[in-house]
Amino acid sequence: MQYRAKPALYEDFIDYYAYLGISPRTSDAAVDASIAKAKSRYVGKNYQGHPRIKAVQSANADKCWKCQMILGDPVSRKAYDRVWKEHHDDICPPMLAVGTSSEVAQRYHEARRLFDQEDYRRAIMYLDDAERLDAVHNPTIPYLIGMCYQGMADEDDWPAGYAAAQRSLQYARMPGRQYVNHEEACAWALMAFFSEGNQQQRQYCYQQAANLDPDNPQYAVAAIHAMTDYGQALQLLEALRTKYPNAQCVRNEYRYMIFRYILTAGPYDDDVEEPSFPPRPSKEQVMLARSYYPLLDELGDGAALQETDDTVVFHKAPTVDGDIEEMRQIVDPIYARMTKPSLLGMLRSKFGH
Repeated sequence: MQYRAKPALYEDFIDYYAYLGISPRTSDAAVDASIAKAKSRYVGKNYQGHPRIKAVQSANADKCWKCQMILGDPVSRKAYDRVWKEHHDDICPPMLAVGTSSEVAQRYHEARRLFDQEDYRRAIMYLDDAERLDAVHNPTIPYLIGMCYQGMADEDDWPAGYAAAQRSLQYARMPGRQYVNHEEACAWALMAFFSEGNQQQRQYCYQQAANLDPDNPQYAVAAIHAMTDYGQALQLLEALRTKYPNAQCVRNEYRYMIFRYILTAGPYDDDVEEPSFPPRPSKEQVMLARSYYPLLDELGDGAALQETDDTVVFHKAPTVDGDIEEMRQIVDPIYARMTKPSLLGMLRSKFGH
């Protein structure tokens, strides 16, 4: 039985509802109002300024027009809703198992309703009650508890979120589970999110998710994102690009890792979370950047695949676009000066030795 959306749809999926901050059940009139509000922030603005700001503004303006085209038209919205449902059925464990009591199901569905309304604390109360009464140990229930802790974005709650993800993994491994690999992969990915402070553990969790769900490029990308050996990361990303040529998340991460690889070729402060390209790069950095220009052009501009509180956390591609544009503005004039022939060299070429 298939539970996955078709790869062509899945790999390039963008959650426009999450971008606008609205529910898929929102009325057409409310959708139009949300689109108009987003367009007022980004469309028609003056983009002069820092390259990073320009890239973010441009990416958001483009996404506003996509929202208008897809959600603003009832026919297009209906077709998109089918893809949206396939995607969200895919990134979350399947629904409650056969044999779940009506009492547990009632509490779970009420928790889902509260979760959709971002009332995470009350949702956890219902889910705790449902898990206590659950005789068949549904992985979905502790998984949603973990998602609630993730949604609250309070690091003090992360140990509880990690424990919930562990319970989800434990339940998924019980005999007789129909979607065992998918349930395990979701649990591992959620554990990875709550391992943010431990990069080695985070990478391990994402790698386990990628092994269990090899048709999902997002888990593999997240595992690579946690790597600190950027040369090895680039090799893995080239292999991923061969396997998933249409996956935007792979192209995004490839661009990001190229930038980090060039950045660390010179003096580098590892304590800075998101360092910028130095105004006086080394000769090695300049030459390395120039060598990667053709590949960066081939990969194209980045696009944020998803900006939701999903289990997989992506580096925001518009920021990478701004970083790369800023790098080019620094590198190109330095490279021109480095390759400019000297007066003595020109005289020798003209008059000989």
